[in-house]
This record gives sequence, C-alpha cells and structure tokens, in this order.
Amino acid sequence: MVSNPLKNMSLYAVSLFLMKGISLFTLPLMAHYLSPVQLGQLEFIGITAVFFSMVIGLAMHENLYRFIGTIDCHDTQKRKASELYTATLLISSGLGIACFTLYNLIGAPIESISESQSFLIGIVLCYEAPLAIGLAWLRLHNQAMLFFKLCVTTVIVQVALLVMILFYRPDVTLIFAANIICTLGQFLFLHVYLPFSIRLPSREQLQSYLRYSSPLMLSAMVAFALSGAERWFIAGYTDLETLGIYAIAAKFALGVGIMIQPFHMWWMPRRFQVQQTQGNLAVAKTIQQGALLLCVIAVALSWASQLFITLALPANYHQAAQLVAITVLIMVFKELTEMINIGILHAKQTTKLLSINLVAIVIAFIVGALTIEHGVYAILVALLCGQVSRFLFALIMSQRLLPLPYHTGATLGLIALSSLLVISGSFEQPQSVTLLMFVLQPLALIAYAQRVNLIDIKQVRKQFSTTAAAGEK
Repeated sequence: MVSNPLKNMSLYAVSLFLMKGISLFTLPLMAHYLSPVQLGQLEFIGITAVFFSMVIGLAMHENLYRFIGTIDCHDTQKRKASELYTATLLISSGLGIACFTLYNLIGAPIESISESQSFLIGIVLCYEAPLAIGLAWLRLHNQAMLFFKLCVTTVIVQVALLVMILFYRPDVTLIFAANIICTLGQFLFLHVYLPFSIRLPSREQLQSYLRYSSPLMLSAMVAFALSGAERWFIAGYTDLETLGIYAIAAKFALGVGIMIQPFHMWWMPRRFQVQQTQGNLAVAKTIQQGALLLCVIAVALSWASQLFITLALPANYHQAAQLVAITVLIMVFKELTEMINIGILHAKQTTKLLSINLVAIVIAFIVGALTIEHGVYAILVALLCGQVSRFLFALIMSQRLLPLPYHTGATLGLIALSSLLVISGSFEQPQSVTLLMFVLQPLALIAYAQRVNLIDIKQVRKQFSTTAAAGEK
C-alpha cells in the first residue's frame, strides 16, 4: 500500500478483527458447547465488568488525545503522558480494590455473579484504564505494527485457552478468567515496554484532566443505558436463556463496530489537527466517507448474519436471526454519533454530551415503559429510538458549535436508505436471494453516494493520504 493511512488502517483492521472479532469466529464452537443460559450468564458478567471499568476509568485516555497528543515537543509529551498514566493507574487500582471490598462487605451478591467471578471483575477494574492509555499511545504515534503484533499474540493465547476449556471443562468462570489473563498480559507488556515513568501530575493539572474527562465518562455511563445496559434489562424482564439468544444477535452488531474501528482509530486522534491545518471542509468529507463505510458494513453484515446463524449455529439459537437487524441499526446510530460530535469536543463543552444522553435515555425509557409487554423486542425498539434521538441532538449541537459543510440531505438520505436495507435483511429469504442481496445492496449504497456527489471514489484515496500527512505534521 502506498499511503500510510491505508497501511495503518489495514493493520488496525486485522488487529481489531483478531481481538474483538474472535467472539464471532469462535461463536459456532461456543454455541455447540455452551447452552443459551450459560452464554447469557457470560454476557451478563462481561457487560458488568465493562460498565464498572468505564466508570472507574473516568475516560482518562481522552486527555491523551485532547491535551497531550497536540504537544510538539516529544520530551514534554512523554512527561505529560507519564503523569497521566501514573494518575490513572493509581486511581483505577484504588477504586477497583474499594469496589470489590465494598461489594463483598455488603453481603448481597448478584445471583448471576459468583464470588470468584466478582474477584475476577475486581482485577479487571485495576488495569483496564491504564491499558487504554497504553493502547492509545501506540495509535497516537502510528505504532500500528506493534499494535498488530500485540493483538496477534493475545489472540493466539486466547483461542488456545478457550479451546482447552470448551473441550475439557466448559465453564463460564474459566472462560471469563481466560479473557482476563489475555488482557492482563497486554497491560503488563505495555507497562514495561512504553516509556512511562512513575510521576504524578500537579494538582491543578489533574483537576484539569478530570474536568475534561469526567463529563465524558458520565456521558458514556448514561449512553451505556442505550448500548450495554439492555443486557441487564433483558435478564431482569425475561431470563438468561433469552439473553443468550440476544447475545448472538448482538455479536453481529458488535461486528459492525469492529469493522468500523480501523477508521475510528486512524481518524479520531487526528481530527482536531486536521481541522486546524486543512479546515472544516476536509473534516466534513472524511466524516461523510466514514458514514458511507459504516452503512455499507451494516447492510452487508445484516445479510451475512442470516446465512451464518442458519448454517453454522444449532437450532436453539436460530431465533437470534430475527433480532439482528434492530441490533445492527442500534450500533449504526451509536457509531454515527461518535463520528459527528466533533464540534462539541472541539468547543470543550463535554457537559453537553451528558445532557444529550440524558434526554435520549428519557426517550428510550418512555418508549420501553409503554411497550414492555412485548419483551425483548420492546427493549430493543426503545434503545433504537434513544440512539436515533441521540444522533440527531448531537448533530444539531455539534453543527451549532462547529458548522461543517456536510451534504446534509444526501447524507441523511444515505442513512435512511441503509436503515431500510438493513431491515429488509431480517425477513426470511432463500439462501440464494440472501447471498445475492449481500453483494448487490452494498454496491447500491456506493452507487447512490456517487450519484448524489456524497463521495468521489477517485478522490477518496487522495483524501486519506492528504489527511494523514497533515495529521503526522
């Protein structure tokens, strides 16, 4: 590949496919050895660990992008990063130990989480936030090859452990422990490898970091109710078996997030630099290209999931095919919101994200409360309404703070068309028709984007190259 961004995006793509996509690749194996109830319990434990890691982490890695990544002097940048890393390590370790101790002192454990599983979650809380800073540092400095090697090694170990567990003793706790061993290994390697010295920031600097990142954490915590907390509601209003079936559908929605992550990992750390050096037009074009990529991925994956579930999974999981379309749409609007909220972050008004998420939560809660008798479908429709409203509010607010010259009508038309195509994939079709739509519908989206001048395919490669060159400067 000629241009650095395409090369780095390719390395990130393979890395992300290996790390997060491993749950999709091993899905048939896990579905044959684990019951829906066991898969539901594993999903419940995993999402609980994600939530508390997010809260304890305080979104401190966002400070690396906003304040440290823009520093020109390498020595100063490294010193500031070391201060941020040390503060994050101490905060997350202290809060993680405190949470585990408090949970066990209360003496009212959650039924779906055993004592040993709660101990494992406590370990995750101690290192997840500093690990995020280490991985962000690699991306910030274009160390895509190291990132790739780290991911390959982790996946090899993870798959080996998973296969041994499933063959010899299929157990939820052992599988969760294997995942923790792999991420803990990543943390220990980066802790030794990266040039972070142990030094604390000044009190004023730490307060500045917390003022910026804490609203982002609170916003993410509220947004979690729209993308994550539904596992708790499904388990509470139905059962773990239903949660296990939903987990299958959610894996394909996660696939959308995984496949768009290379774009995010390349673009997010450089978006502010590009805005400063090339202006708003370059930012708008890049975001539109990202939106098109996201829509193409979503449509293709919604059709591919139908074939995969029918052909590769046991019959007791086939109900998941009916849930894929709505879970994919939820992910699409979640990712679109992340793409277009640059104006809010540029203006450093992160508290507005919290307000937007709170309004979206209220909308989702009202819809869910009115339709809860329909079970899992009501919960998912409520989440979709919340994500759509969150996207619209964030787009309006971001444009007020940093007006970008989007092709608004064409972009919204692309999103509407993509939503209809994703929904069409949820209807049962012959396998030959499904395979044909898997090929034709993504091509139709690209043709639409070209027709309405949303993109110029000949200029996309040039745009990526120019954007990356400005970001590296």
